[in-house]
Amino acid sequence: MNVAPGLASPRRRSLAAATAAVALALAAAACGGAAAPSTTTPTISIATSTTAPPGGSTAPSTTSPATSTTSSGGCSLGVIEQISGESASEDEQRTESWVTLGVNNWTVFVPNGSWHLSASTAAGADVVSPDGLSDASLSEGGGLSPSTYQALAQQLLSGVSNLQVICQSPNEQSAAGETQATEATGVYNGEAIHLVYALTIQAETPSGFFGAVTRSIYAPISQWSTSVEQALWLIIKRAVFVPSAP
Repeated sequence: MNVAPGLASPRRRSLAAATAAVALALAAAACGGAAAPSTTTPTISIATSTTAPPGGSTAPSTTSPATSTTSSGGCSLGVIEQISGESASEDEQRTESWVTLGVNNWTVFVPNGSWHLSASTAAGADVVSPDGLSDASLSEGGGLSPSTYQALAQQLLSGVSNLQVICQSPNEQSAAGETQATEATGVYNGEAIHLVYALTIQAETPSGFFGAVTRSIYAPISQWSTSVEQALWLIIKRAVFVPSAP
């Protein structure tokens, strides 16, 4: 369904920014724990309850293997790439038993047919776990002037309160644009969540257009783990967006 900027409404509310359509340029990247790549296809252990617990602590779980802190080296782009597969061939192997879903010019790979894909505003897509508690969101947009990380983050996190940043990557720049990733905890819809999001501002095109890409994942703090993070990032890493012809 189409939703307003920021966090979307259920089936489960997702972290999708409202921006206009533009082709992909930079690969998804983010921060997280420096776990070694798994040698098996990632799985997610999802709770059966579809009701979010009221309130809850916003402190990150001390047992989460995916949690990192600035004191242990902070974030760096490429960590998620390491967790979710170091090459396209590895990604393909790890998702070879997955199924594809399509909406809003997006094609996504998901672990099984119980996952839910819905379109959000302005060329966005939201991928929700079977129990509705974990989410991976993608959005493509831009304009005639470059956006800022602050503006993109404000749209993306408009429904998140008590945001506590765990770490943030350096600003990674290339000829294609610039990307920064953030790992944090917060409260969304009355529930304590752990999230990772990457914001990309693309370089100016010959026609004077500046693209913007937002990609994010979140899960309840109680469910956050390397396997959850790995599967959610593989979903958005392998997603394909094909803009409609003008």
